[in-house]
Amino acid sequence: MTDPILKLAHSHLIREVPYDTIPIWGKFARRALDAIDGFVTAQEAVHWAQRLQNTGFDHRTYQHPGKDCQSLYDQLTGWFDLGPLEESEFSIPSSTTHIDGRLVSDIWHYHAHTALSITDAIPDLSSALEIGGGYGAVARCMKMLHPKARYTIVDLPTSLFFAECFLRLNGIDDVEFVPVQRVNQVEGQFDIALNTWSMQEMNAGTITDYLQWLTGHTKRFYSYNYLDHLIAEFVETGWTIDSGRVCLGGIGRERHEFLEMFASHD
Repeated sequence: MTDPILKLAHSHLIREVPYDTIPIWGKFARRALDAIDGFVTAQEAVHWAQRLQNTGFDHRTYQHPGKDCQSLYDQLTGWFDLGPLEESEFSIPSSTTHIDGRLVSDIWHYHAHTALSITDAIPDLSSALEIGGGYGAVARCMKMLHPKARYTIVDLPTSLFFAECFLRLNGIDDVEFVPVQRVNQVEGQFDIALNTWSMQEMNAGTITDYLQWLTGHTKRFYSYNYLDHLIAEFVETGWTIDSGRVCLGGIGRERHEFLEMFASHD
C-alpha cells in the first residue's frame, strides 16, 4: 500500500465491531469492511463511498446533473452567500458540473445548506460535534467556513475510514474521529452538535441515549431529518425546539418531508 492517506486511514480502522447488531447501517458497514482492503488509492475509496448502493451515504446524480443543480443552486444562493464553498475536486467527476465558475453536484447543495445554516446561527463558531458524519462531506463544508474550529465526528469505524480519506484528500487533517463505541471518551464542550439524515433511521433508544449524552457536551443541536420521527425524543429528553422549517425533499424537492431544526438545552 503506497497511498499515504489510505495507509493512515487503514491504521486507524477498528474492524472488530458487532455490525450484525446495528439496524440499517450495519449492512452497509459490513459491505464497506469487505471492500476496504481492495482500494489502491484514497480517491478510489471516496468514489466507492459516494455511490449510494455501497454505503447509503450519498443520493447524488452520477450523470448529467446540470438541470437539478441549477434549480438547487438558485435556491441556495437566494438564501446564503456561499463564500468559499464548492464541491470537492475528488468527488466522482461525472456527478459534478460548474455553475458561475463553482464546482457543484446536486448532493453538495444539501451539505452546503447544513453548514451555511449553522454558520448563519453561529457566525463565530469555534467547535462542532457531528453525530454520523458519513464520508465527511458536511465536515468539509464546515471546516471550509470555520478552518480553525475544533471538529469531531462520532460514527461507525468504517464510516470514519471514508471520512478520513475524504477530508485528508481535501487538505483537512485536524478533524477528530471517534468510533461510536468510544463515544464516552469525547471531552469538552461544543458550540453545537449536528446530525443530518441518519437519526431518522435510529431506534428511539439510540436517539434518547445520544440526546441525553449530548446534554453534557453542548447546549445547541442542529437536526436535518424526517419531520415527525424526532421531535418527541427531543422534548422527552429536555431539549427545547427553537426553530423548525419544513423543507420538501431538503431544498424544495418533493420527495420526502424533512425538518431543518435547531434545538437547545439549558
